[in-house]
Amino acid sequence: MSNKNDGVISKRGYQPKNTGKIDGNFGYQPAKGNKVKNEGYQPSSNLCIGIDSYESLNDLHGCVNDANEVKIVLERNGDGTKNFDVKLLTATSESSYINRSSMKDAIVELFHGDNEISLLYFAGHGAIDEYGGYLCSSECKREDDGLSLDELMSIVSKSRSKNKVIILDSCFSGNIGEMSEMKNYSILKEGTTLLAACGNDEYSSEKNGHGVFTSLMVEALYGGAMN
Repeated sequence: MSNKNDGVISKRGYQPKNTGKIDGNFGYQPAKGNKVKNEGYQPSSNLCIGIDSYESLNDLHGCVNDANEVKIVLERNGDGTKNFDVKLLTATSESSYINRSSMKDAIVELFHGDNEISLLYFAGHGAIDEYGGYLCSSECKREDDGLSLDELMSIVSKSRSKNKVIILDSCFSGNIGEMSEMKNYSILKEGTTLLAACGNDEYSSEKNGHGVFTSLMVEALYGGAMN
């Protein structure tokens, strides 16, 4: 999918929009009445999240494309036969903003089931402060308004899935799984796989309507699917 930003490299890090001073704090508002479904054993559960549209941060232009590409490659085998079911959450405009509560609820549901594989893919802004890293939802006004990577790993650690896969194409995503007391060390439960687009303090970039990391990953997955 082409867009007006083709050829321009932009970063998926916390970048407030240049709209003057931002007043007030958004804060976390828990979703009301949302219940996690328990559907018993499933062979695979997959969730792809792509956020291009932000209220206060600079908009991105490749995250929704990336989420759709990953969904497509997971859904079909190399011969075109059906593979995995994939849930897709995307924010393309103000009308489709993904807030923190809805993103967290979808992730909790993903990892709640008794699955052979539970896979999360996220493309969007990432943020970092002295306490760790965050995945930025559409309404974020400051770094810690997002879903913390520590909270994400807490959800994953409680999962009954045999194999948990987390793929993050966002800035500072290398903070995933890192222990605050022991920098550069992680403790992962058996069956957990983490793929991050960059290091702890590095930027993830997008170009020509796609993330550089995701483009390479999808190319590799297509190669594997064909073999």
